Amino acid sequence: MEHHTDTGDLIIKLMPSEKHGSAHINLAEEIIEKQINWGIPRENRLKGLGGTTFHGPSSSKEGDTAYRPISRTIGDWPTIVFESGLSEGLARLRVDARWWLINSGGDVKIVLIISVKPAQTRLLIEKWCLSPATNLRVTRANSNPNALEPTKMQEVSITRNPANTTQPGTYTVTGGPLVLEFQSLYLRAPVAPEGDIIFTTAILIVWARYFWEA
Repeated sequence: MEHHTDTGDLIIKLMPSEKHGSAHINLAEEIIEKQINWGIPRENRLKGLGGTTFHGPSSSKEGDTAYRPISRTIGDWPTIVFESGLSEGLARLRVDARWWLINSGGDVKIVLIISVKPAQTRLLIEKWCLSPATNLRVTRANSNPNALEPTKMQEVSITRNPANTTQPGTYTVTGGPLVLEFQSLYLRAPVAPEGDIIFTTAILIVWARYFWEA
């Protein structure tokens, strides 16, 4: 749900389907597994916030899944948000990503959007972050030469190969691996064996196969 207090507009997503939920929940589980494998105590792990509502200057919004480090307290923004869409178009998901990055003032470090394409048996993941603006013209209204803007940093596609190919039932991954930087998630430097969370080709294929076939 998204509410704009300046215009009074209320945008409500349709009741999430099982496929919609499993797309982001099962991908986010990899973060939980990594923390367990690193031996991070439960009380020091990222806190799952589910679909908590967060408020910007003139609008509020719920993510599908979000996580916040223990260095932040109740009411603080998460560092990573997942948004997925089955009926929701990719353009709308990109608007969602920009909302989180801009309205949090940069406190949200990563937004992962997952677009489900049933006709192509394809899952598309885009990673959005704030990045220095390119070709920004410094004007009186825009006087900050170091301004940051929401930017698509990575795109990963996982597609099931059709039955009439030489490898039926297999998957093709392009743009991987998907990398989530530890510093961005936890707001601290990693301590071995901690490190960036890397979704390898193998991990992404298992996720896609579980999504489409389970």
